[in-house]
Amino acid sequence: MDLHVPAAYATIQLAVNAAAPGDVVVIAPGIYNERVDCWGKNNLTLRSSTGDWSSVEISWALPDSTVYMTHNVTIKDMTVVYSGADETKGCLEWAGAPPGTLRVENCYLHSRGCGVVGGNGTIDMQRTRMRYSGTGVYGMGVQALDGTVRSSLIQSFPKGGVYYDQAGLGLHTTVISTTVVHTSGFFGIRADHVHNCLVYDSQLWGILAAVGSSYCVCWDSGTTDFVWGKGGDDYDTTDVVADGRPIFTNPAADYHLIGPGSLAIHNGTPVAFLDLDGLPYSTPPSRGAFEYVAPAPSGQPVSVRPSIACLGRKFTKV
Repeated sequence: MDLHVPAAYATIQLAVNAAAPGDVVVIAPGIYNERVDCWGKNNLTLRSSTGDWSSVEISWALPDSTVYMTHNVTIKDMTVVYSGADETKGCLEWAGAPPGTLRVENCYLHSRGCGVVGGNGTIDMQRTRMRYSGTGVYGMGVQALDGTVRSSLIQSFPKGGVYYDQAGLGLHTTVISTTVVHTSGFFGIRADHVHNCLVYDSQLWGILAAVGSSYCVCWDSGTTDFVWGKGGDDYDTTDVVADGRPIFTNPAADYHLIGPGSLAIHNGTPVAFLDLDGLPYSTPPSRGAFEYVAPAPSGQPVSVRPSIACLGRKFTKV
């Protein structure tokens, strides 16, 4: 059943309180200054009514994660902001135990702490942007026990971009077609399998692939671009370590679309899902979160994709 906010329920929390397993909380456009506690709710979905991640914002400024979950929950098509003082908290926190899963799709997460805190759970995330805007050293993009991240852009988290805590211990943690930039802490990506990814400007290590990596680009890592067992079962010797600075479209505006002449254009393993812009990858795909689109021929109009509008958003005080 669909539970509509604010038409039927004045707040998101009231709709969550009333939800039964399988229900969908449908949120109308607007800014909602509230913490959403989904404790004990199973098979619950929270989504915007428009399908546009910029149309709905859930914002919280106290030191508790903005949206808190313990069972199977899906968050999609919305912006979530965390501006609290505790950097171990973040936009989304999943505190349950396996086999539960937090699914995040087509969202924008803006945090002064972590993006997604998974604890002992499974995080499956796709087509999601996240950005750190704090001043500390503990903020992390994605931290979990198990799961998959694909077609996502993770920016400026001081402790790391993607950290699957049990990488190398028998689980199948995977990061595919994801761009991680400006991680000032330990690493860009730590997982079992890393494919078609692009890591730029990581202070220490670029990619820590416990089992194997293929078709990845690391550039400007402070210590080492690739570490651990990159010669594992899915190692592709043809193009694992591609050297050279990636070329981005308008990186000053934090829009890391691959630009003309970049070594990361069309050089990877075919994939079936969409890139961060919601467009299909070509075969082979570009590396990173965005699929390169060739400029229009001279004299023809060029379609310009806008920058991420809410990157300059100011936090709402509550």
